[in-house]
Amino acid sequence: MITDRCGKHHAEAGELLTGTPGVESLLAWLVETNQLLGIRGLAALGLDESRVDEACEKGRAASSMKGNPLDLTTDELRAVVTESL
Repeated sequence: MITDRCGKHHAEAGELLTGTPGVESLLAWLVETNQLLGIRGLAALGLDESRVDEACEKGRAASSMKGNPLDLTTDELRAVVTESL
């Protein structure tokens, strides 16, 4: 699980944004903020489950992934993309 590998900076961000320490508070805040702003999932952009593996492969090859604080495993990346549909 990704939250098990998050660093103290993620926990600090959660506390700064919510007043409650921990990565879980950060994730809850992000979900709530996305809902309040009406941010749609990747399915709204045409991505479906049949193309998740392709999206993960292309994403992993993109230079923008190099700056991520965590090097996601293939299963973690697939889970993130699938949850973002």
